[in-house]
Amino acid sequence: MGVIFQRMAAPWICCVIALMQHGAVAHAQVDPMPLVTSSEWEDWYLQLLQDRVDEVTFTRDQTRYVSSSDGDDRNDGLTPGTAWKSIDKVLSWINEPVQETREILFRRGDAWHSNVGVTTNQPGIRIADFGDSRLPRPRISGFTLQWPAGSGSWEPVKGSRNTWSVQSGQEVHWVRQDHDADLDRPMARVQSVVAVDERAGSFFYDQESGILYVHPRDGVDPDTAHLEGCTSSGRGIQVKGDLALVENMRADGWGMNGSQEDAIQSQARNGDRNVIRNCHAFYSRNHVITHWNNGPQGNDGTATFIDCTAGFTSYYGSSGETIFNSYTAKGGSSTIFHRCTAARGTLPSWENDFSSARAFPFYCHTSGFPGYQLDLVILYDFTVTAHEYGCKTTPSMNQLKTAFELESVRGIIYGIKGHGLTAAKLFNNNMALLNADLKLLVEDNSARALQNFKARGWLINAQVEMDLSQIDVGFLDKYSLYNATTTDNRPNIWHSHLVFKNMPPGMKFQFDNDGSASSRFSTMFKTVLSKWGPYGQVHCNLTDPTCVINNNAYFEIPSMPNDPKPVFLLQQFPTDTPPPASSLIASSNGILPGNQPLSFDINGIRRNQSSLGPIEVLPPPPCIADLDSDGSVSGKDLGILLSQWGCIGECPGDLDGNGLVDGSDMGILLAGWGSCP
Repeated sequence: MGVIFQRMAAPWICCVIALMQHGAVAHAQVDPMPLVTSSEWEDWYLQLLQDRVDEVTFTRDQTRYVSSSDGDDRNDGLTPGTAWKSIDKVLSWINEPVQETREILFRRGDAWHSNVGVTTNQPGIRIADFGDSRLPRPRISGFTLQWPAGSGSWEPVKGSRNTWSVQSGQEVHWVRQDHDADLDRPMARVQSVVAVDERAGSFFYDQESGILYVHPRDGVDPDTAHLEGCTSSGRGIQVKGDLALVENMRADGWGMNGSQEDAIQSQARNGDRNVIRNCHAFYSRNHVITHWNNGPQGNDGTATFIDCTAGFTSYYGSSGETIFNSYTAKGGSSTIFHRCTAARGTLPSWENDFSSARAFPFYCHTSGFPGYQLDLVILYDFTVTAHEYGCKTTPSMNQLKTAFELESVRGIIYGIKGHGLTAAKLFNNNMALLNADLKLLVEDNSARALQNFKARGWLINAQVEMDLSQIDVGFLDKYSLYNATTTDNRPNIWHSHLVFKNMPPGMKFQFDNDGSASSRFSTMFKTVLSKWGPYGQVHCNLTDPTCVINNNAYFEIPSMPNDPKPVFLLQQFPTDTPPPASSLIASSNGILPGNQPLSFDINGIRRNQSSLGPIEVLPPPPCIADLDSDGSVSGKDLGILLSQWGCIGECPGDLDGNGLVDGSDMGILLAGWGSCP
């Protein structure tokens, strides 16, 4: 079947014909998408992933080889033995508007230190590797300044103890020592020569003099180490044309003084399809690996990232940094991140007070104008690596299509592991988070909520452990651990296990803490809540009677008055018997203290078991103030409530369930005035 290109420029017409002759498969079909908790969803997703790979996997008409170690631009580039050498030669070839499809292969184990990256707008391009698979991936590096051991380049700074200097000749955006050793102990950017002397493993570039100052790690003489400086500001590897494929590459040190200039970037748009797989990228500015569509035609592209690893952005102000990112100005794009790893977060610098945990592992959004929404975003088996300079929080999504029910969700995280995080937004706008293994050391600040503001979302089959030992008890009244912080939130927790460790005295976890009756779809059921430690409380905010909690189990939590069917697990509970309950209590994988079973859910987290299993979906809660059941809250309902004023016990007008018809019920009725949702 032929491939259809939309709004293609005239010089590319011949290339279109060539691609059609290759018989590339048609666009992978996204819809209809099964319910994400159904047994069919994962099969549907894996087929979609395979279709996307098949679209871009075909034999290219022409192949050229390039090697920085033994290539020569005077060669023909047709064989590994006659490889080209430079990035400039590569760019001149892959950007020719010709009818043939092309691939450029870089030799494994080689590195190109260049001021320009490998970027192309041509369709059908493949950028990949050749050579011994045991050698490192080919590296496209913006670390153009090289000071190898023994170079004799460095001079000690007079009056200092540990500072050395060199005239760089170019602006230096970052310095690293001994290559990948800096993935564990990155150099820090400081603001003065004095600060360099005081901090081991730091650097300062003086823009006026052009001098670079360094204080190497471990107090070594810089002439005994390999130091390199990043000077490049463009993109490391970028593809834009349809059916582009990038494989087994690495890009370091790109775009570190600019915005939207990332280490690896797909600009698939207007029906274009790109796949980037098994690639690594480190050292960039505000993003590292991205699907990025900007400008007047920034919409409708399809990008797929498979088995990619990335880390280390540099400080980007209050807007924050992201490791993986998907941005489409006008929406409509479809992006997958399959088995990707956010291995590191933000580089330490004086601008962020050398913060040891910063950056989002993933974020997606549009330009934010009304009607601009992303079509589909999936993170599958996503990992956030625990590290001193790792990411701060869980992935976050925005500007997705509105989802009032699970069937409409278009933002999905299906399997995620993240330990050592300091914050989490478990409920993002219109997003479902399934099969999670999260461990949080919650910071003592106002970002203690587990949900974005005015958001609706689902947490399903998840294990979330929250260590609250860092909380300052002096801020308890102001900063309890919330599950929502503003009105119009709709959090849903199903089949999960929430662990509260080291809760300070008097601290509370409040489910649906928006202080209003507007959250008509907030639910928590078939979930285990555990408190490990002597203090703290876990309860549902009683100001919101539309919040539905049901059939949950509680460990070391003495009461849950607004759960009609609670199951309380005590330490003496037998280990070989499931907890008594009126229905199955499904929860995530794990064991309570003393080896008590969490529940008798036989499925568990998908990482450890074969399937998620069926999910019972509660119907939306009734329009509780519609006392005459005519589909709206009106004067007739007000009359019914007033006729029962002061009624004690089970009364239809007792909307908040406190056993008395009073002003609180009147407030709920007035808040729900109008047609029922």
